Amino acid sequence: MIGYRKMKAAGLWKLSRDGYDVVYTRKSFDKETGKEKDSKVSKITSKQVEVAEKALRLQIQKLEGDLTDLVQAKKDIKKQESLVL
Repeated sequence: MIGYRKMKAAGLWKLSRDGYDVVYTRKSFDKETGKEKDSKVSKITSKQVEVAEKALRLQIQKLEGDLTDLVQAKKDIKKQESLVL
């Protein structure tokens, strides 16, 4: 669902109900001709989105830790570079 807000605003993705199910509809186009093809329709649950959200948050936490390491390393390197020998 990455890009959902942009694609929803463009009218290319939407959520709707089909009985008890929530369905996700994505318009599809032929890459060569640009002609619209049959839309892709899938069932989706909030639990599926929660799982993806949690995984992404873990990736962000890891990247933030990696960034903190790099910032500290850069600071320490600059400190060493500034020492007069």
